[in-house]
Amino acid sequence: MNSMLAKLLTTLNVAFAVIIVAGFVLVGATMGAPFGTFSFGGAVLGGLLGMIVAAFFCGFIALLATIEEHLNFLRLSAEYHNEITKLRIEHGQ
Repeated sequence: MNSMLAKLLTTLNVAFAVIIVAGFVLVGATMGAPFGTFSFGGAVLGGLLGMIVAAFFCGFIALLATIEEHLNFLRLSAEYHNEITKLRIEHGQ
C-alpha cells in the first residue's frame, strides 16, 4: 500500500508543480492591477517565485521518491545476495 501511494505521489508531483506555478502567475498578474487588467511584470515575477516555491516543495517530494527507489533497490540486492549465499552453503562451495 505504501509503495502504491509513493508512486501516486511521484506521478502527481508534476501536476502539483504546474498548479503552484500557474497559481503564482495568476496572483502576480492580478495583484496591484486595476480590476479587469493584468500586469505582465507581475505575471513574470509571480512565475519566477512560483518556480522557486515549486522547486523547493516538489523537489523535496522528488528527492524522497528517489531515496525510496534506491532503498528498494538495496533491499532487492540484499535479498538476491542472501539467496546466492544460501545456495553456496547448500552445495558446499
